[in-house]
Amino acid sequence: MTNKKKMTIGIVAVVVVLGVFGIIKGKEYYDNTYVGETYYGQIPSNQSLEPQELVGSTGENYSAIDYTFNVYNKEGKEVVASFEKDDVNNAYKPNTYIMVEQSKTRTVYDKEVSREDIPKDVLKYIDKNHK
Repeated sequence: MTNKKKMTIGIVAVVVVLGVFGIIKGKEYYDNTYVGETYYGQIPSNQSLEPQELVGSTGENYSAIDYTFNVYNKEGKEVVASFEKDDVNNAYKPNTYIMVEQSKTRTVYDKEVSREDIPKDVLKYIDKNHK
């Protein structure tokens, strides 16, 4: 085999290895960021409905209602949900029950639910810890 063929095979092998590594890391990032588990909680009774001035990831200023509170899954695992609502007309009022899809890094989805929609095993954690 000539040196040119060996070099070509070596370059192709490196490209394939880097491509596979990139695909694996990309899937890991996607799963950690956008694939969530269902949690339930209740908006804190002292939640402000006044928009706050916030700073985005690129440095721009914007107004939104900031929500940060504890949520629970069916096994009783507690995590912190954090999300914003920029439309005051669609803001969640204090004591509203919420279902969220929570990934390892962010709240992917949030939705108002009724108390009856929440599994009984989860309600006991919400009732015990709601402030």
